[in-house]
Amino acid sequence: MLKINGEIFGDEEFRNKEAVYKKPKLNTDINTITLLFESNKDIANLAMAHSYLNIHAPEQKNLLLMPYLPYSRMDREINDQIFSLRYFADILNNMSFEKILLADPHSKVSSDLINNLEELNIEDIILDEILPKIDIDFIMFPDKGAKEKYTKKYLKLCKKHKVVYGQKKRDLSNRGKIKEYSIIAEDIDLKDKSVLIIDDLCSFGSTFKHASSALKSKEVDKIYLFVTHAENTIFQGELLDSSDIEKVFTTNSILRSQSHPKLLVIDIF
Repeated sequence: MLKINGEIFGDEEFRNKEAVYKKPKLNTDINTITLLFESNKDIANLAMAHSYLNIHAPEQKNLLLMPYLPYSRMDREINDQIFSLRYFADILNNMSFEKILLADPHSKVSSDLINNLEELNIEDIILDEILPKIDIDFIMFPDKGAKEKYTKKYLKLCKKHKVVYGQKKRDLSNRGKIKEYSIIAEDIDLKDKSVLIIDDLCSFGSTFKHASSALKSKEVDKIYLFVTHAENTIFQGELLDSSDIEKVFTTNSILRSQSHPKLLVIDIF
Protein backbone atom coordinates (compact mmCIF):
# COMPACT_ATOMS: atom_id res chain seq x y z
CA MET A 1 0.00 0.00 0.00
CA LEU A 2 1.22 3.50 -0.81
CA LYS A 3 -0.10 6.82 0.43
CA ILE A 4 0.60 10.46 -0.41
CA ASN A 5 -0.10 12.76 2.53
CA GLY A 6 -2.27 10.08 4.12
CA GLU A 7 -4.37 9.27 1.03
CA ILE A 8 -4.05 5.88 -0.69
CA PHE A 9 -2.47 6.20 -4.13
CA GLY A 10 -2.82 3.61 -6.91
CA ASP A 11 -4.99 1.03 -5.15
CA GLU A 12 -7.59 0.71 -7.92
CA GLU A 13 -7.10 -1.04 -11.26
CA PHE A 14 -8.44 -0.96 -14.79
CA ARG A 15 -9.62 -4.24 -16.29
CA ASN A 16 -6.20 -4.78 -17.88
CA LYS A 17 -4.56 -4.60 -14.40
CA GLU A 18 -3.01 -1.15 -14.94
CA ALA A 19 -3.31 0.98 -11.82
CA VAL A 20 -5.74 3.89 -11.57
CA TYR A 21 -3.92 6.93 -10.16
CA LYS A 22 -6.08 9.73 -8.78
CA LYS A 23 -4.74 13.22 -8.11
CA PRO A 24 -3.50 13.47 -4.52
CA LYS A 25 -3.83 16.52 -2.29
CA LEU A 26 -0.48 18.28 -2.00
CA ASN A 27 0.91 20.17 0.96
CA THR A 28 2.54 23.57 0.72
CA ASP A 29 5.79 22.60 2.46
CA ILE A 30 6.55 18.87 2.79
CA ASN A 31 4.81 15.99 1.03
CA THR A 32 4.96 12.61 2.74
CA ILE A 33 4.90 9.32 0.87
CA THR A 34 4.13 6.33 3.07
CA LEU A 35 5.11 2.93 1.71
CA LEU A 36 3.61 -0.02 3.59
CA PHE A 37 5.14 -2.87 1.65
CA GLU A 38 2.83 -5.67 0.53
CA SER A 39 4.21 -6.52 -2.92
CA ASN A 40 6.43 -5.17 -5.68
CA LYS A 41 3.39 -3.26 -6.92
CA ASP A 42 4.10 -0.80 -4.10
CA ILE A 43 7.52 -0.03 -5.58
CA ALA A 44 5.94 0.74 -8.96
CA ASN A 45 3.47 3.02 -7.16
CA LEU A 46 6.37 4.69 -5.36
CA ALA A 47 8.03 5.50 -8.68
CA MET A 48 4.78 6.94 -10.05
CA ALA A 49 4.13 8.98 -6.89
CA HIS A 50 7.64 10.41 -6.86
CA SER A 51 7.45 11.37 -10.53
CA TYR A 52 4.08 13.07 -9.95
CA LEU A 53 5.47 15.12 -7.06
CA ASN A 54 8.56 16.09 -9.04
CA ILE A 55 6.40 17.51 -11.81
CA HIS A 56 3.57 19.08 -9.78
CA ALA A 57 5.45 20.14 -6.64
CA PRO A 58 9.08 20.58 -7.74
CA GLU A 59 9.92 23.17 -5.07
CA GLN A 60 8.58 21.15 -2.14
CA LYS A 61 10.49 18.63 -0.06
CA ASN A 62 9.52 14.96 -0.07
CA LEU A 63 9.65 12.64 2.94
CA LEU A 64 9.43 8.84 2.67
CA LEU A 65 8.01 6.88 5.61
CA MET A 66 8.78 3.21 4.99
CA PRO A 67 8.66 1.26 8.28
CA TYR A 68 9.71 -2.01 6.64
CA LEU A 69 12.54 -1.82 4.11
CA PRO A 70 11.95 -4.19 1.16
CA TYR A 71 14.96 -6.34 0.23
CA SER A 72 16.68 -5.58 3.54
CA ARG A 73 17.65 -9.26 3.91
CA MET A 74 19.15 -9.38 0.42
CA ASP A 75 22.17 -7.41 1.64
CA ARG A 76 24.78 -9.40 -0.29
CA GLU A 77 25.04 -11.79 -3.21
CA ILE A 78 24.04 -15.35 -2.28
CA ASN A 79 24.74 -18.06 -4.87
CA ASP A 80 22.80 -16.98 -7.98
CA GLN A 81 20.77 -14.26 -6.20
CA ILE A 82 21.73 -10.65 -6.84
CA PHE A 83 22.50 -8.03 -4.18
CA SER A 84 18.91 -6.72 -4.37
CA LEU A 85 19.22 -4.19 -1.55
CA ARG A 86 21.99 -2.37 -3.40
CA TYR A 87 19.83 -1.82 -6.47
CA PHE A 88 16.76 -0.85 -4.47
CA ALA A 89 18.95 1.63 -2.56
CA ASP A 90 19.99 3.13 -5.92
CA ILE A 91 16.31 3.58 -6.81
CA LEU A 92 15.67 5.38 -3.51
CA ASN A 93 18.78 7.55 -3.74
CA ASN A 94 17.87 8.68 -7.25
CA MET A 95 14.59 9.98 -5.82
CA SER A 96 16.52 12.36 -3.51
CA PHE A 97 14.17 12.27 -0.54
CA GLU A 98 14.74 14.86 2.16
CA LYS A 99 14.49 12.04 4.69
CA ILE A 100 13.71 8.31 4.66
CA LEU A 101 12.28 6.93 7.90
CA LEU A 102 12.73 3.21 8.58
CA ALA A 103 12.14 0.89 11.52
CA ASP A 104 14.96 -1.47 12.50
CA PRO A 105 16.57 -2.37 9.15
CA HIS A 106 18.05 -5.86 9.02
CA SER A 107 21.71 -4.85 8.87
CA LYS A 108 24.08 -1.89 8.79
CA VAL A 109 24.32 -2.34 5.02
CA SER A 110 21.04 -0.43 4.71
CA SER A 111 22.40 2.72 6.35
CA ASP A 112 25.63 2.41 4.36
CA LEU A 113 23.73 2.34 1.06
CA ILE A 114 20.71 4.62 1.55
CA ASN A 115 21.07 8.40 1.72
CA ASN A 116 19.28 10.51 4.35
CA LEU A 117 18.13 7.47 6.28
CA GLU A 118 16.77 7.89 9.80
CA GLU A 119 15.59 5.08 12.06
CA LEU A 120 12.39 5.17 14.10
CA ASN A 121 13.04 4.65 17.82
CA ILE A 122 12.06 1.03 18.45
CA GLU A 123 13.93 0.77 21.75
CA ASP A 124 11.50 3.21 23.38
CA ILE A 125 8.59 1.17 22.00
CA ILE A 126 9.96 -1.86 23.86
CA LEU A 127 10.60 0.14 27.04
CA ASP A 128 7.32 2.07 27.06
CA GLU A 129 4.81 -0.23 25.36
CA ILE A 130 5.97 -3.79 26.04
CA LEU A 131 7.92 -4.02 29.29
CA PRO A 132 5.09 -2.47 31.37
CA LYS A 133 2.88 -5.37 30.19
CA ILE A 134 5.26 -8.18 31.20
CA ASP A 135 7.65 -9.02 34.01
CA ILE A 136 11.03 -10.22 32.72
CA ASP A 137 14.38 -11.09 34.29
CA PHE A 138 16.56 -10.92 31.18
CA ILE A 139 16.50 -10.38 27.43
CA MET A 140 17.72 -12.70 24.72
CA PHE A 141 18.92 -12.24 21.16
CA PRO A 142 18.49 -15.29 18.91
CA ASP A 143 22.07 -15.31 17.57
CA LYS A 144 25.44 -13.62 17.96
CA GLY A 145 24.80 -11.23 15.08
CA ALA A 146 21.61 -9.94 16.70
CA LYS A 147 23.43 -9.60 20.03
CA GLU A 148 26.18 -7.48 18.46
CA LYS A 149 23.61 -5.34 16.65
CA TYR A 150 21.27 -4.65 19.55
CA THR A 151 23.76 -4.28 22.39
CA LYS A 152 25.06 -1.28 20.42
CA LYS A 153 21.63 0.01 19.37
CA TYR A 154 19.54 -0.63 22.51
CA LEU A 155 21.84 0.74 25.19
CA LYS A 156 19.13 1.60 27.73
CA LEU A 157 17.49 -1.80 27.41
CA CYS A 158 20.74 -3.76 27.71
CA LYS A 159 21.83 -1.68 30.69
CA LYS A 160 18.55 -2.42 32.46
CA HIS A 161 18.50 -6.20 31.85
CA LYS A 162 20.98 -9.05 31.69
CA VAL A 163 21.58 -10.42 28.20
CA VAL A 164 21.84 -13.96 26.84
CA TYR A 165 21.96 -15.07 23.23
CA GLY A 166 21.53 -18.11 21.05
CA GLN A 167 23.92 -20.03 18.86
CA LYS A 168 22.66 -22.04 15.92
CA LYS A 169 24.19 -24.51 13.52
CA ARG A 170 22.58 -25.00 10.13
CA ASP A 171 22.49 -28.03 7.87
CA LEU A 172 23.69 -26.57 4.57
CA SER A 173 22.83 -29.81 2.78
CA ASN A 174 19.19 -29.38 3.82
CA ARG A 175 18.36 -25.82 2.72
CA GLY A 176 20.10 -24.34 5.74
CA LYS A 177 17.65 -25.71 8.29
CA ILE A 178 18.69 -25.37 11.92
CA LYS A 179 20.06 -28.69 13.20
CA GLU A 180 21.39 -27.55 16.56
CA TYR A 181 20.58 -24.63 18.87
CA SER A 182 22.16 -23.69 22.19
CA ILE A 183 21.93 -20.87 24.75
CA ILE A 184 24.97 -18.78 25.68
CA ALA A 185 24.14 -17.54 29.18
CA GLU A 186 27.59 -16.86 30.69
CA ASP A 187 26.78 -18.20 34.17
CA ILE A 188 23.35 -16.54 34.35
CA ASP A 189 20.88 -18.74 36.22
CA LEU A 190 17.88 -19.17 33.91
CA LYS A 191 15.77 -21.51 36.04
CA ASP A 192 12.28 -20.17 36.79
CA LYS A 193 13.11 -16.86 35.11
CA SER A 194 11.23 -14.90 32.43
CA VAL A 195 12.77 -13.72 29.17
CA LEU A 196 11.96 -11.43 26.26
CA ILE A 197 13.48 -12.53 22.93
CA ILE A 198 14.17 -9.59 20.60
CA ASP A 199 14.86 -9.59 16.87
CA ASP A 200 14.04 -7.61 13.74
CA LEU A 201 12.07 -10.04 11.58
CA CYS A 202 9.90 -13.14 11.78
CA SER A 203 8.73 -15.17 8.78
CA PHE A 204 7.54 -18.63 9.85
CA GLY A 205 9.25 -18.43 13.25
CA SER A 206 11.54 -21.47 13.06
CA THR A 207 14.45 -19.75 14.80
CA PHE A 208 12.23 -18.64 17.67
CA LYS A 209 10.76 -22.12 18.03
CA HIS A 210 14.28 -23.50 18.43
CA ALA A 211 15.17 -20.69 20.83
CA SER A 212 12.12 -21.24 23.03
CA SER A 213 12.72 -25.01 23.14
CA ALA A 214 16.33 -24.44 24.17
CA LEU A 215 15.22 -21.99 26.86
CA LYS A 216 12.65 -24.44 28.21
CA SER A 217 15.38 -27.08 28.44
CA LYS A 218 17.10 -24.62 30.81
CA GLU A 219 13.87 -24.51 32.87
CA VAL A 220 13.01 -20.94 31.92
CA ASP A 221 9.51 -20.14 33.17
CA LYS A 222 7.96 -17.60 30.78
CA ILE A 223 9.08 -16.65 27.27
CA TYR A 224 7.94 -13.57 25.35
CA LEU A 225 8.93 -12.49 21.84
CA PHE A 226 9.23 -9.09 20.19
CA VAL A 227 9.99 -8.73 16.49
CA THR A 228 9.86 -5.35 14.80
CA HIS A 229 8.56 -6.86 11.56
CA ALA A 230 6.28 -9.92 11.47
CA GLU A 231 5.42 -11.21 8.02
CA ASN A 232 2.00 -12.70 7.28
CA THR A 233 3.68 -16.11 7.06
CA ILE A 234 3.85 -16.10 10.86
CA PHE A 235 0.29 -17.48 10.74
CA GLN A 236 1.46 -20.43 8.64
CA GLY A 237 4.20 -21.52 11.04
CA GLU A 238 3.89 -23.22 14.42
CA LEU A 239 5.15 -20.31 16.51
CA LEU A 240 1.82 -18.80 17.57
CA ASP A 241 0.47 -22.20 18.58
CA SER A 242 3.53 -23.10 20.62
CA SER A 243 2.87 -23.57 24.33
CA ASP A 244 6.44 -22.42 25.04
CA ILE A 245 5.77 -18.77 24.14
CA GLU A 246 3.38 -16.65 26.20
CA LYS A 247 2.97 -13.67 23.88
CA VAL A 248 4.32 -12.31 20.59
CA PHE A 249 4.67 -8.55 20.18
CA THR A 250 5.28 -6.80 16.86
CA THR A 251 4.73 -3.44 15.18
CA ASN A 252 2.32 -2.53 12.39
CA SER A 253 5.18 -2.19 9.89
CA ILE A 254 3.79 -5.20 7.98
CA LEU A 255 0.83 -6.60 9.92
CA ARG A 256 -2.02 -4.12 10.24
CA SER A 257 -4.19 -5.90 12.80
CA GLN A 258 -4.23 -8.65 15.38
CA SER A 259 -5.73 -11.93 14.22
CA HIS A 260 -4.44 -14.30 16.89
CA PRO A 261 -4.99 -14.17 20.67
CA LYS A 262 -1.27 -14.60 21.32
CA LEU A 263 -0.29 -11.70 19.03
CA LEU A 264 -0.20 -8.00 19.95
CA VAL A 265 0.42 -5.46 17.17
CA ILE A 266 1.73 -2.07 18.31
CA ASP A 267 1.21 1.03 16.16
CA ILE A 268 4.39 2.97 15.44
CA PHE A 269 3.04 5.39 12.81
